[in-house]
Amino acid sequence: MHPWPSILPTCIVLLIFILVRFIYTTLWIPYKILRHFKRQGIKGPGYRPIYGNSLEFEQEFNWTYNNPMGEESSHDIVHRLDPCYHKWSSMYGKTMLFWHGSTPRLAIAAPEMLKDVFLNKSGLAIKSWIPEVVNSVEKVLQKWEDGTRETNEIEVDVLEEFRFLSAEILSKTGFGSNFEEGKHIHELIDQQAELTMQALRSVYIPGSR
Repeated sequence: MHPWPSILPTCIVLLIFILVRFIYTTLWIPYKILRHFKRQGIKGPGYRPIYGNSLEFEQEFNWTYNNPMGEESSHDIVHRLDPCYHKWSSMYGKTMLFWHGSTPRLAIAAPEMLKDVFLNKSGLAIKSWIPEVVNSVEKVLQKWEDGTRETNEIEVDVLEEFRFLSAEILSKTGFGSNFEEGKHIHELIDQQAELTMQALRSVYIPGSR
């Protein structure tokens, strides 16, 4: 006797379960989230099933990478660093909702809202970091001052120095170590950041590669 008649009902039930779950996670939940934020006046570029706004991310980043700034530099580089946010914030406001696949992302730029996110009611979340931040900044300033003692001038790679400073602060506040001790951690963080940027520009569908 062929086994298909006995397992066919199980296969049908499994397919129905997968279909219902797919509809629930990729259509119903995003619809509820969109409606929730819309009632609060928060808008965004909309939602596309499965892909979200990842196609727009890919298009904008590709255009940015393929069109360098040229010889004339400018401090107005937000449209280069995050072209999608620059474009959408002018259309929907600085607080907006966008999507990476079926996962929502809420962009917040209002100072008061950021304060509520990063501070607890007593304000200890950031206040406890201040001494560590001050110590790290003083260390960098002292390093620069020591470098000017002989010639009264110093050549500084500002990008590298500020990368070191930010890494030092993150290490102390997040891991309780200095930059040198947490160097391996930051190498992993740099790798993760690169992978994150790649992920933001595409959506992986299992079985599509």
